[in-house]
Amino acid sequence: MIVHVSGVSDCNYATHDVVAGDSIFTGYIINSGLAFFFTPLRLLELGYWNVVQPVNSPISEKDRKLNKFISCTDT
Repeated sequence: MIVHVSGVSDCNYATHDVVAGDSIFTGYIINSGLAFFFTPLRLLELGYWNVVQPVNSPISEKDRKLNKFISCTDT
């Protein structure tokens, strides 16, 4: 599983991170294999988000309309 996390500050994107999820149903060896397989995908996705929504860029209108970030609903 790949998890994308965003953070905001003053209605600007402050952070982006793409982290590996943890499967509780598989063992350590399988999780390690999955992490090895998905790491390039996570790095590609992180690069994509840093191009599309660079740090310190304003929150997109789409995210504001979806009320994705509660601190910026009034702008």
